[in-house]
Amino acid sequence: MTIKVLLLDDDRAFLTLSRKRLEAEGMTVFTAESWHEVTPILREEPDIALLDVHVPALDGDALADIVKGAHPDIVVLLMSSADEDELARRVSRSRADGYISKSASGAELVAAVRRHLRTSS
Repeated sequence: MTIKVLLLDDDRAFLTLSRKRLEAEGMTVFTAESWHEVTPILREEPDIALLDVHVPALDGDALADIVKGAHPDIVVLLMSSADEDELARRVSRSRADGYISKSASGAELVAAVRRHLRTSS
């Protein structure tokens, strides 16, 4: 089964690099640069959503609550270059399943996606 990933970030370079790394591992990646682009992607039934917490107009943790409310089976990870304590606080205040630092390597990103999907099954 191919893993389907929703990747939301307003940093186009980060989106491109992350998409290429995940696709190199055989995953299908749907990218969005704003929260407005997320709704049509959710119709593709992604397995996991990686949401930047600092997207203009709607923070990723608020969007996590919306996504999980509509699609409770989607695993949601918050992403940020903020320190891990801040990410952990955001996860605890939202319906997100976890977080990953945007400074993580490509291998760490792939491992986090696979780990969170395994633990959610």
